[in-house]
Amino acid sequence: MKVSFQNLKSQIKTGLFEAEDVFESLAIPLMKLVGLKTEEMVDEGRSSTILMDPTKDQVLKLRVPARDKHQLLRLESEDESYNYRATKACKELIEKQHLQLQQLVYLLRKIEANKAIFFLTSVHQKSQTEETAHIVTLKLFRTTFEHVGSALCSVEGGVEDLMHELAENMCPPMVEYVNGLKTKLAAGTMIRLTSAVEKMERVVKNSRLELEEARKKVRMEEKRKSEALIKLKEVEEKGKAMKDFVGHL
Repeated sequence: MKVSFQNLKSQIKTGLFEAEDVFESLAIPLMKLVGLKTEEMVDEGRSSTILMDPTKDQVLKLRVPARDKHQLLRLESEDESYNYRATKACKELIEKQHLQLQQLVYLLRKIEANKAIFFLTSVHQKSQTEETAHIVTLKLFRTTFEHVGSALCSVEGGVEDLMHELAENMCPPMVEYVNGLKTKLAAGTMIRLTSAVEKMERVVKNSRLELEEARKKVRMEEKRKSEALIKLKEVEEKGKAMKDFVGHL
């Protein structure tokens, strides 16, 4: 975008320089023509200001001698030559001016076209950038959802393994403990029996608390999973709506 702006700026500057050259070149031929005419008239001893009266000119032609008539005809032919050259130079100057004005109009139109192209390119690049950002966001949400799902599955599997491991590890010690308790009960140690029962209750209570905590974690992870799924659906719907909107544009 910055490069396009610099190119447009340089083209505008070049067009202004060319326009300045056009207007400067219009004055140079006229100055040369006036200077040439003035020098020729001064060399011939004539004034630079010429006033002519056709009726008086005809009377002078009748009164002057033949030699003067010849010189007068030569001067008139030179005047006609000067007039022809001046007219031709003016026509060439007008044609050159017309051509230069056409070139100036072409340059201005080219600059306006470049401005329009630059504007359309900027809008197109901006829309493409926004669409790319939405696509990247959707992919990011989808990847996050997949990772969260795999993490939840691993947590569920870990909780089930923990429960099975607790059951397997607690059964043999409990059986052994009960057998020992029977032996001690037969020996008549009532106090130890009571303390053992209390320990069992604490162990069972702690196991229940751990199991309840694990269930809470599972429920929380399921809730997060459902929320992430809802957000993903919302983002997909927004992305689809944005894509349809861009397609209509």
